[in-house]
Amino acid sequence: MVARQDGLGLRLMKSRQYKQWQSEEDKALWCLGSRKLSILRQSLQNMSFLINHLGNTKPAATGLAYLYCSYKDPQKHTALNMLGCVLQQLMLQCSYISDEIAEHFERHQKAKTQPSVQEYSALLRSAVDYFTKTIIVVDALDECQDGARDTLMEEISRVPRGVSLLITSRHTLSVSSGEDNAITVKLEADNMDIKGYLEARLNTAKLLRAQIMKDTSLHNYVISSIVGKAKGM
Repeated sequence: MVARQDGLGLRLMKSRQYKQWQSEEDKALWCLGSRKLSILRQSLQNMSFLINHLGNTKPAATGLAYLYCSYKDPQKHTALNMLGCVLQQLMLQCSYISDEIAEHFERHQKAKTQPSVQEYSALLRSAVDYFTKTIIVVDALDECQDGARDTLMEEISRVPRGVSLLITSRHTLSVSSGEDNAITVKLEADNMDIKGYLEARLNTAKLLRAQIMKDTSLHNYVISSIVGKAKGM
């Protein structure tokens, strides 16, 4: 699956829309998945290839933060926690922390409280000033609950300048109203993505794997039949 993840990431990075997003300031790139996203989600579930590429090629003065959303853990993926996660990642890339941010956290630490969404949002706006450009990647945004998703996007949109967003989502999620000038690119699973997904599933399905090991032709038949009927999904 690693090779196919790389292939999908490379296809995205070679796209006209991705290159436009990189060259323009304060843009959002929405990567929208096709109808059958279960296979595509498997390929995108770990965006390490793309994140590593951005981390390795970005200038030193560019900040980078990454979020992966999951419907399986809605308590973890609240707007408050996600904003805090973005802020923490950016602060770890700073050579120093301002008195404003340090005092905020010291105050809450002493009181054993947590900053509010509004406080995190204000601190995020301050943190962005440390960088000439900030890249925020939000993977699987559609898996966030509506309230958390809307609040997260609203607070990020409050940052006045210097933020480039890259978002992956099912095609059923509309581009946020605050991102009317966003760049969109449609992601589709090709035959090799589908084959890689099926290979991984066959390797983890114990009962089916046992049957296939007895008859190697069955393995090829299962893969070719499903890929043939998928038609790119």
